[in-house]
Amino acid sequence: MKWSTGVSVLILLVVASTTAYSVNKQHLNTPPESRIIGGEVSSPGQFPYQAALRINVTDRPGFSTCGGTLIAVDYTMTAAHCVLITGASHIEVHLGAYDIYNLEEEGRISVIVPKENFIPHKGYDSRSLVNDIALLKFNEKVTLTDKIQTLPLPTRSDANINFEGKIVVSSGWGRYSDDEQVISPVMKYMNVIVESQRICQHFYANYEVVTASNICTYTGLRDGVCNGDSGGPLRYTDENGRQIVIGVTSFVSDIGCVVSGWPSVFTRVTSFLDWIEENSNIVIKP
Repeated sequence: MKWSTGVSVLILLVVASTTAYSVNKQHLNTPPESRIIGGEVSSPGQFPYQAALRINVTDRPGFSTCGGTLIAVDYTMTAAHCVLITGASHIEVHLGAYDIYNLEEEGRISVIVPKENFIPHKGYDSRSLVNDIALLKFNEKVTLTDKIQTLPLPTRSDANINFEGKIVVSSGWGRYSDDEQVISPVMKYMNVIVESQRICQHFYANYEVVTASNICTYTGLRDGVCNGDSGGPLRYTDENGRQIVIGVTSFVSDIGCVVSGWPSVFTRVTSFLDWIEENSNIVIKP
């Protein structure tokens, strides 16, 4: 069994096995995804909260791929567009993965999440891109190991932080450039800086898709998210070493993931703490 990547055509719409995302006001029948471009190769177990999602579609060959964050022993957080693929029958959540192609690697498990356990935000809109967040509920709790760990959600007091200028980390299995179609077999990561909301909104002004519920990172024409790992985590570490997930990979410009110099855009997790608490058994800390 192998993971496949698909081929991007036209406005970054990818046929069959994966989907790409374009900031375009026209409706896409197939949802968006993103992958890491550039970045550094991680070490096994360096990002134990990272999930790899394989979305299986009824009556269609191949599958779509996304990323996710293990936020509790029975919940993974991802992007709404990852779970709202037409015909999606179930999602395989791979935890403890490093080599994406090696389904038998030591310490890796796969959790099957049926469609009835998909919890996309009901307010998600594929045109305006708002509320691009979802939860996947496991029927059974997973056992935490050195390779499988949760990444804490922000506290309610963290909602007062805009994170602008902070160094954050994005991780996933990414292609090497805007032109490359092959994903990295091993997990990669990148350290990026949170862009100011004003500058991010300026870049996307014609699309009107960046709101207060988004968080953006500066690509620097070098590192950024791109087709294939949508739904993956954006992690922040504070001065005391506390790590939290502050973003869910959402979309990039159709001009180019990195070469355009446009910011990468994530769903801002602190804007959805009430929603997460209302749609799970997770209690958000003060």
